[in-house]
Amino acid sequence: MTEDEEDREVEAWSNTLDELDARAVATVESGDPRQIADAHWALAEHIAGIVDSEVVIDILLTAREAYEEFDAAEAAKCAVSIGTVAYQASDLDTAFDAFSVAAEEFLELRDMEQFADAANTFGALALQLGEYAAAEDALGDAIEVYRDRAQPNEAAEAMVNLSNVYRMSGRPELAEKQLKELSAWFVAESAVTESAGATGVGAHGAGSLGKRSCDQSLAGLYVETGRPHLALPLLERSLRDAEQYGSVDEALESRMNLGLVLIYSGQADRGEALMKEARSRFLEGGHPEKAAACDYNLAFSYSLRGAFGASDDAFKSAAKGLYDSGQFHQLANLQWNRVKRLFLQATAEPAAQPTLAAEAVDTAISALIAADYQRFQYVDARRRAEWTQKLDHRLTWTFLTAYKLGSKALMADLIESAINVGVYGSSDGGVDDFVPFDPTSVSQPSATDRSGDLAESLGGAATLLGSAVLPLSPPPILVGGDGRVILARQREMAASLDPRIGDHLANAPRVAAW
Repeated sequence: MTEDEEDREVEAWSNTLDELDARAVATVESGDPRQIADAHWALAEHIAGIVDSEVVIDILLTAREAYEEFDAAEAAKCAVSIGTVAYQASDLDTAFDAFSVAAEEFLELRDMEQFADAANTFGALALQLGEYAAAEDALGDAIEVYRDRAQPNEAAEAMVNLSNVYRMSGRPELAEKQLKELSAWFVAESAVTESAGATGVGAHGAGSLGKRSCDQSLAGLYVETGRPHLALPLLERSLRDAEQYGSVDEALESRMNLGLVLIYSGQADRGEALMKEARSRFLEGGHPEKAAACDYNLAFSYSLRGAFGASDDAFKSAAKGLYDSGQFHQLANLQWNRVKRLFLQATAEPAAQPTLAAEAVDTAISALIAADYQRFQYVDARRRAEWTQKLDHRLTWTFLTAYKLGSKALMADLIESAINVGVYGSSDGGVDDFVPFDPTSVSQPSATDRSGDLAESLGGAATLLGSAVLPLSPPPILVGGDGRVILARQREMAASLDPRIGDHLANAPRVAAW
């Protein structure tokens, strides 16, 4: 296209914009909901992907309000459009709310096909935002509808999302079993398609996409459970397939995940190069939340090789990106990873050990408080218990750290708080535990001197606490006899990681420590 042709095209687009905008303004003045809805829908379609997403969403909201007066189905579809625009702009909270509304309205309309699609998307968003209970419910509903409607591919893809809910919320064994079964199913389904004579990307794209998504999830689980050697071939194959089918975004995700496995496997140079490339391209594509995931993992890699200044910069960048995108649940994991970084520097710089150790203790306790709070999204006691199991290593190691590097007073506060909060369990994990982006626990052999008897006694105490009844709701503020809030500083640090935790901790009732 020549420069003159481009200029004419831009001029034509601008003229159409002026006409549609004038029409939309006129319909508002007329007050006719049908005209308002149609005009604003047309205007939103014209500017989508070009004008700022907030402007597009405001116009779609006007259209939706008008549709609500005469066409509930179109209003629900409008909610889907709002969610799609928001997601493409990395506004995960707005997308989450929009698809929640759409799923509810399609269900009321008994439009089960649209309901299943909206519920599946809502479940995937809930998973990304750490709303695991909501994700589990929505994905379960979508899978049931897909099965009733004989849509096996859609059901299998939703089950991959559900497996990731299990993987990230305390049920890794169930997640691994289901992902392996799904992987085998996708392979068999692809073989059936090929034997039927179908050819081309259209014939294999959907099943292949499901297989690649399944492999990515299984690889993530292998990393979390200390088996990166099993993850590497899965991700390398996934990357090759994504590039073969021209899936640019998917190939980029594969590069990021492959970079993490290489870092975790000791191939830092190659892993960091892939991670930096993915980060740059995510930013160029308008996905700061995915760039934050790269920063998250780069911070860990920099820590391992002693580049503490670069690590701090990456931690700060990751924290901002995660906070801005509403992924507050990941901030507790990011803080836990900072504990490792602080101890590595303390080892390298003996003169700074007292300051770094004190910060590490506070950081570990605050990260534990924040991560533990997340279990109260579940109304089922068994699911809350499963959540605590994945924090077992954090609890035991936090006790050990406070005992060795904290003070007797802090240790007493931690015991008071642990009993009150209801955090239970023993662990074989330790200071070397690293939480990759998205996973919430990693089981690795510990390199920490646990002082034998102390580790056993703490593990035994935690196991004993495990027989207690799990609390039904987040704990109150525990106050000592002198009026001092137990672990006040660490609770404030935890509150800063998630506004929801902050609201609870600010408004929780106060009770006296026993």
